[in-house]
Amino acid sequence: MTNLDTVHVFTGVIAEDNGIVRGNAAIRSAKPTRLVFVPGSVRFYPNQSLLGHLIDGENYLFSNTGINIGNVNPGWAGQGVLVTDFRVLSN
Repeated sequence: MTNLDTVHVFTGVIAEDNGIVRGNAAIRSAKPTRLVFVPGSVRFYPNQSLLGHLIDGENYLFSNTGINIGNVNPGWAGQGVLVTDFRVLSN
């Protein structure tokens, strides 16, 4: 990495009845950049569905409250993906 690199780190937290699970993802760019959240872009894709549905999550995505996606059943049939968009801008 050079002093011009930019690293953006995202932390995800899943809370459930038995505890909390945390995970991180990092995005590195070779030049200074900003990531800007795209309002109205939060989607949930349950059980590997190709048809995600928009959810009202942008007010909660970056808060301590989080997004409530409801009850999730155990096993593969209960898994899903939460996706949102960011615009990449050069500084």
